[in-house]
Amino acid sequence: MGTYVTESRRLARRHMKATNRGSTIFNDRLVDGRRSVKVWGWELPQYESFQQMLKGAGLVSEIIEMERWGNPYTHNNRVKKYRIHIREDIPNVWMDNG
Repeated sequence: MGTYVTESRRLARRHMKATNRGSTIFNDRLVDGRRSVKVWGWELPQYESFQQMLKGAGLVSEIIEMERWGNPYTHNNRVKKYRIHIREDIPNVWMDNG
């Protein structure tokens, strides 16, 4: 059986190439069936433009903002981190292969 590549991952790769930003994609399935996508190297502008790309592809998404410590050892520099939650229909047979 081949590997199923989700539309959200395919679009994220395309957006990484177009923006020349990002190195690794994390594409997790949430309990409610949505995908939670995080890309190392993306900041809010990349997630916002990616959200527009998703909308153009007919996918509904929501940018999630989290505040984290920039340095976990000294608790300095609280920084904002982002993910995007995407509603995407994926065949059950493929389960969670990203």
